[in-house]
This record gives sequence, structure tokens and C-alpha cells, in this order.
Amino acid sequence: MSLCFFSVAMAQSSFYLTANFDDLNEGSLGSSFSDGGIRFSNLDERIPGPSGDAFTIQTTTANLPRFSPPNYLTFGGFVPGDTTNFSFGRFGSANIDFPGMGSFASMNLIAFGTSSTNTLTLEGFLGGNVVASDTITFNGAGWDVVGRTISISGMFDSKRLVAAGPDNNGTDFFGVDNVFITIVPEPPVNSFVCYALAVVILRHFGFRARRNQKAQQ
Repeated sequence: MSLCFFSVAMAQSSFYLTANFDDLNEGSLGSSFSDGGIRFSNLDERIPGPSGDAFTIQTTTANLPRFSPPNYLTFGGFVPGDTTNFSFGRFGSANIDFPGMGSFASMNLIAFGTSSTNTLTLEGFLGGNVVASDTITFNGAGWDVVGRTISISGMFDSKRLVAAGPDNNGTDFFGVDNVFITIVPEPPVNSFVCYALAVVILRHFGFRARRNQKAQQ
């Protein structure tokens, strides 16, 4: 009985995953990788013809908005060396997976302001269906480097980041830092089972108490 209540209590507690990419080496990571318990995969840069879509770690000493040095995640190429130089890669879409069930997720985005109306959407999925989304754009911010935060809340078991719009085959050019996910683990013991178990145990002790009363009369 105590194990049942302990299991339900554990199911109600949350824990947190964070990918800030600072423990990774600058360079190409290929089409999938993991950091901080979060897996990034199925990168599509939407480059016509054969391409080697690759997540990339960029190291820079530049003071960029919403960036925690020294690393951020980008796509395709990068500027080598720990200098003030940096680059933002072309992005079409990618999957983001994690253990358990998510209730909140956010990530910081860094890009040059642009006249493009292309959008970037973070989607949360539950059982293959979109259940939460947030959309941002880098449009109308001049040509300075700008920071954005994109986030979703609800209950979801996976995420996808996807770009869309009329320019550059619907792609955006940016970097990502500080990906944060709140995880609510699925109950190890179903709460209904716990309730039923409690009813059975209470009835058992009630029956024994009545039997003892009769025996003493």
C-alpha cells in the first residue's frame, strides 16, 4: 500500500532537461545527436540536390542576445576557432525527443533581423498529433543580431521545430541555445489501481475488525 502511494507521489514530481551545448566540441555532429538528455534528429536544411544535413556546434566569444557562451547549436557550416566570429545555418525542420512526458518547453533563438516573412514554429506532439505550438519570425528587426524565445506548454511526448514561408524554400537562418524541457514522468502505478487496492485493504481490515468483535461477544 505504501509503495502504491509512493509511486503516485513520484509520478506527480517533475524534473528538468537542459541542452546548452557547452559540453560539446565545435564542429559537425551529423544528422542526429543528444545533449542533456534531449535528442535532436532528422535535420532537413532543404538544400536542393544531395546534401549532408548536419547539426553544428558554433563556438564564439561574441556578445549575442539570449546566448550563454561559449557554444550554440546551428546547422551546416561554422566559423572555426574561439573568436568573435560566428555563423547562422540554414534550417528547414528537425525532431526533438526526450524521455517521459513534457509539460513545458522553450528554446532561445539567435539570428540576423530580416525582411523575410518566413516563420519558425515549435510543435508539441502527443500520440502523433499536434497538441501545442508557438510561432515566431525574425522579420522587421533590421539587420542587427536579435534574440527570440519560442515555447510551448501542455502535455506532449515529442517536439518538432519547423520553418515555413515564401523565401529560400521556406527556410530560416539562426542558432539555438538553452533548450529547456519540463518532464512529468508517466505514473509507474496507475492511480485507479492504487484506489482499488486501498478499497480492498480497507474492506479486509473492516471485516477482520467485525469478526474480532463477534468473537469477543
